[in-house]
Amino acid sequence: AISAGASGNLSNTATVANPVGTSDPNPANNSATDTNTIVVPPNTFTVTGNLGFTGFVGATTAPQDAVFTATAGNLSNISITGCIFGGTDPGDFAFGTAPMFPLTAVPGATLNLPVVFTPTALGNRAATLNCNLANASPAFFTVNLQGTGNPQLPVISATKAVSGN
Repeated sequence: AISAGASGNLSNTATVANPVGTSDPNPANNSATDTNTIVVPPNTFTVTGNLGFTGFVGATTAPQDAVFTATAGNLSNISITGCIFGGTDPGDFAFGTAPMFPLTAVPGATLNLPVVFTPTALGNRAATLNCNLANASPAFFTVNLQGTGNPQLPVISATKAVSGN
């Protein structure tokens, strides 16, 4: 049996022997060797698509998860070695809880990366979450982040005037 994680070259040689009492006029053609290169398939994964947020300027939204799933048929673990926020408005997006990299996913496992939105201006805001991977193909992924910054609602307070005894 060949190990599932094997790599490199595999060579097999078959030799045919003459039956007893016979002679072979061309013994040079009684063996053949076949050599094949074993290629280990790359580890693969899926990631959620875009994340969309709506929030008030200066206030942080509830987190939404960017979901990373290592394919169940992978032959080894995948590690997320680090992530950065990029794009037009990266400062408006952050991790809800900062992950401790590297994060490792065994085949079939799911990792959640919680993202929050704190708009610094009104209107449409955009960024990307860019993560690097070890032991996967491709060796990175990007999640598009969109948000809309709305004006803060005014604070209304009421007081009751009391007069008399």
